Amino acid sequence: MLGFVPQPNQIKVFDVNPSVLIYILSKILERSMKITYDPEVDILRIILSDVPIEDSDEERPGVILDYDEDGNIIALEILDASKRIDNPRSLEYSIST
Repeated sequence: MLGFVPQPNQIKVFDVNPSVLIYILSKILERSMKITYDPEVDILRIILSDVPIEDSDEERPGVILDYDEDGNIIALEILDASKRIDNPRSLEYSIST
């Protein structure tokens, strides 16, 4: 497993072997949050970690939190998402600096 995740200003593409760059990017993507929407069942799922789910709790009606074995939240499910979110198929993403 990759010991550190390089920041964009730490990588110069011309300094990195392409296979190493692909490896680094794959490790970054493995740790990335994933968001899925299934229109057939109208569920929006936000996955924070790909570790096994140990427990789930419907924190509020229609909002399910999934926990790992240490009690950390690893995923969030929103049931009837189209009734709770203006457009569950749309995503706005930003990083504050």
